[in-house]
Amino acid sequence: MDELSKEVDDVADTYERFFKSKWAQAYEKGWEAAVKTNEFKGVKRAGRNFKHSVQGKALKKEMK
Repeated sequence: MDELSKEVDDVADTYERFFKSKWAQAYEKGWEAAVKTNEFKGVKRAGRNFKHSVQGKALKKEMK
């Protein structure tokens, strides 16, 4: 568990440094553009459909 905790802390530190960098604004613009595409809308719809499917419900039960 300690190893995992250290890894999570490292990831959090990396994100914190990134969002203070010059690349943060470009990332935000790119992300906004990506989630407005028809492809993303299709992925979102597929995820929602899976969540309510028999397979999705079985996976949720198995994960709990």
